[in-house]
Amino acid sequence: MVFSMRTLDFKKIVESFSVIEQFLGKGWLEKQLAIVNSQKPSANSHINHSFLERTPQFHPFALTFRNAVRAFQECISKKYLKVTQELMDVTVLADYIKSLSIIGIVDRAGNPVNLNLIKKLSSRFKNLYDFEKVRYELQISSAYARRYRHIYFVQESKVQGEKTPDLYLKFNSQIIQIECKKKDNLSERDRKNNDIWKKIAIRCLDYMGKNKLNYLVIFRFDSDPTPNKVDEAYQYFMKIVQESKTDISEIKAPDFSVEIEKIAEPDELIPISRFKTFKRNEYFDNEFFSGHCNEPTISPTSIFKNPKFVCFKSKEYPDRIKLVLRSLREAKEQIIEGIPSLIYIEMNPSVMRDEDFPILEEKILELLESKINAVILTMPPVIGINDIGGSYLHKAKVILNPRPASPLPTNFEIIGTAKEAQN
Repeated sequence: MVFSMRTLDFKKIVESFSVIEQFLGKGWLEKQLAIVNSQKPSANSHINHSFLERTPQFHPFALTFRNAVRAFQECISKKYLKVTQELMDVTVLADYIKSLSIIGIVDRAGNPVNLNLIKKLSSRFKNLYDFEKVRYELQISSAYARRYRHIYFVQESKVQGEKTPDLYLKFNSQIIQIECKKKDNLSERDRKNNDIWKKIAIRCLDYMGKNKLNYLVIFRFDSDPTPNKVDEAYQYFMKIVQESKTDISEIKAPDFSVEIEKIAEPDELIPISRFKTFKRNEYFDNEFFSGHCNEPTISPTSIFKNPKFVCFKSKEYPDRIKLVLRSLREAKEQIIEGIPSLIYIEMNPSVMRDEDFPILEEKILELLESKINAVILTMPPVIGINDIGGSYLHKAKVILNPRPASPLPTNFEIIGTAKEAQN
């Protein structure tokens, strides 16, 4: 993890607005802001054919920029600086862009290219489908530029079928290649599964609450559930609860099973440390919990009363796992043999769970080839706000290849390692 503090003042914010305006162009920003400001609730929202209404599309960053400008204007009118999320987002992006002054662009062979890098990245950033990847490339390249200086974007090869990584880093006369991947958001498959599981879980938790039962309930599906499984799954749950004679019982349906385990007596006090024991350190696609905590904020010393778990598992891993692995497979195709390589994959924190990471590490190690030195899983910065500025925490998990074909240079530190974070 890399933790950074950032103090803002009026001058810093004005400079950040200027940097972004130069990067994206005043005309493009004004056009996007006009579209954002024109958005109003539809007067015909009650009409069933609302999908026929054409809604202007605006760039997501335009909304962030608009809100940052409004927040800053309010600060000026009150003569008092109150930092907002949008102001921090804008200043962080501006710092990434400023790093381009010490970042070059080269071809696949490492030779300088006569190309306007800022113009190229600006054009890609304006693309609705590319700007998140560009932002991620800017984040990684600026981090290495501040640390090692000699960082370069790599121009795509004009030779058909010849792949190139996103970045080259020169360290002690040796080249290191870096590929950056931005994982997709929650897939339609995961969304449908979660919606069905949530309906089953609510009914099970409600029943346990009304009947003062505290169970770990595990549904194991042979395939993805369908909407008609909600009633069937609940009926099997009711059957096993009512017929069970022991603390642990299991019942099998044609394409799923239900297991229950009694984990607490009514109103029994249970320390949070026992939760992992209840779940047997088993990986679940999703889980739902209900219980009363003795503290307003859960901590390692929290004590619970009437804990209940409803967990779900399918034979196939959820897409939030599979899409990370797909990103890795795609990134591997860009890597050049014989050069040390790093692959950065940014994941969506709203869809990932802590329990996903051990599974991901296991599967990534299975997919690693000798040409890859490490895969670094990252989360978008977690930004904290206070009146004078804020902090941002970059979370990262480095998965090292134990047997790379080309070792990294001596004394080189991967951005994102615990040792690097302390510097």
